[in-house]
Amino acid sequence: MNDKNLFYIRYRDNLRRCLEYISNNPKLGSVIDARTISRIKSNTQQLASSSRLKKFNIPFGPFEINAIDLINCKHLPDAYISIGGEIKFDNNGNFYQALSLCVIAEPNCNVTAESGFSLCKMDNGKSYIIRRFHFDIDAEQINGDRPVFHLQYGGNIQDQQKSKHQYELISSIDLPRIPTLPLDLIQTLNLIFSQINTEIASAFQDPRWRGIVLENDKIWDDIYFSSMNKRNNKQTLYERLCSHNVFI
Repeated sequence: MNDKNLFYIRYRDNLRRCLEYISNNPKLGSVIDARTISRIKSNTQQLASSSRLKKFNIPFGPFEINAIDLINCKHLPDAYISIGGEIKFDNNGNFYQALSLCVIAEPNCNVTAESGFSLCKMDNGKSYIIRRFHFDIDAEQINGDRPVFHLQYGGNIQDQQKSKHQYELISSIDLPRIPTLPLDLIQTLNLIFSQINTEIASAFQDPRWRGIVLENDKIWDDIYFSSMNKRNNKQTLYERLCSHNVFI
């Protein structure tokens, strides 16, 4: 079995475990709306080992969760995080992820530039997306013009994520794309809930979740770091990070 097929099987199975954990955890089910949970369960079935599918397109979320003490400002007592995006992969080494983390603030009064916020004024009664981070994996690119694994600030946003909120960032600015280690859905969720305090923090401290993360570490270790070691002497590290397929 070649590296691409082995990665595909291991990743599919562990992603299924991740989605099963999220959709069946009572703590998560108490704050994520029922429709989102239902969609996650449907995607879990798509990833079953008995499935004949070879290509997967997995939408995820979006869902919003209250973030505790994230913004230290008396004018912005309530903050939320919104997480959503999609994952696409197959057994030919193609992998694409667009996952977005938004920070949402709700002012309790009219906030002006004189209040110390130079980006925009904020009106009482409205909610604003004031930060957006984009965790991308793009092993389908053909031009080698971006790191396969990268982080963006700002950028374009899903209609679902911004439908209820004001989005004040300039969405057309996509650069720079900052290279990262493989931050797929599992790693990104683990990163977010390890750093941002929420009412569901205990769900991401559970031994079962930790086992999913550790298995994910091993899967990416075996494919990503061996790929980086294949860089030739005439290729810069940045050029290797932009190689169109991590499996080459």
